[in-house]
Amino acid sequence: MGNDVLPGCPQDTTVINKGLVKTIGKEGSEPGNFKEPWAVKIDRNGDYVVAERGNKRLQVTDRDGNSKKIFEFTEFDEPFCPTDVAVSADNLYFSTDTGNSQIVVSDEDGNVIRCFGQNELKYPFGIAISPVNGDIYVTEWDGKTERTGTDTDRHLIRKYTHEGKYISSFGSHGYDEGELRAPCYMHIDQQGYLYLTEFQNNRIQVRDANDQLIPEFRNLPTLHAPSGIAVSDNKYIYVSDLDDCVKKIAPSGQVVSRIGSGEGELKRPQGLTLTKGTPTKIMVADRKSHCIKVFVE
Repeated sequence: MGNDVLPGCPQDTTVINKGLVKTIGKEGSEPGNFKEPWAVKIDRNGDYVVAERGNKRLQVTDRDGNSKKIFEFTEFDEPFCPTDVAVSADNLYFSTDTGNSQIVVSDEDGNVIRCFGQNELKYPFGIAISPVNGDIYVTEWDGKTERTGTDTDRHLIRKYTHEGKYISSFGSHGYDEGELRAPCYMHIDQQGYLYLTEFQNNRIQVRDANDQLIPEFRNLPTLHAPSGIAVSDNKYIYVSDLDDCVKKIAPSGQVVSRIGSGEGELKRPQGLTLTKGTPTKIMVADRKSHCIKVFVE
């Protein structure tokens, strides 16, 4: 895979492979393999950090998918069970631990620096770090629907300082503007805008750096149970949903492409992230395929 020099042309002319360009890992517990990866992020070394709910661990691989480190955090009362991970500017890993209802902060070698949120959190799901001030945002959802008995008091967002001091919560269970049903993953851009997927309300909500809902984003399309989300520097939104693809949404609100929509390319995609540079690569934690899929537009 990769880019090839076009024969007969100058060396700086390349052919960019598009579509699915790489699959990292397969189902298993051995280093380099995954079981139910729910999220993938890129750390400050350029390594991939994968939250594996099935294997109950974080795994760090290089860009070729070679396993470098595995963190299971066995010191807690219950098995560590991550659904998302965020990487801070100083390369600390912030993981949601649903097994122990907390956020685990570790360094790149797997040393636990601190844990927080035990007094407020019950079902931590997604996590994001504001690049503006380092504040931590955590979604809460138990993974259930009204039909299966969801805890309606826990469809909200918690906000913490970078050190883990509780600041506030916002949102409540419901269908109306500003209310939440199954808040999942988040992306916070360089201006502090928070983009949030709602799995059961089939929509994206956007809030400003003061956590206020931005009404002009009402024109975003209705989605099919969206989960993972990432936003490019030019404000294109990439979101995975139950149509088993990643939808690219223009700033105007129009879906302009469906990535990974080929037969069998994605099976229950979850968290995703974008690489820097050209071409942009879309990295997707493909939960039911137990691997990381890498796409180029």
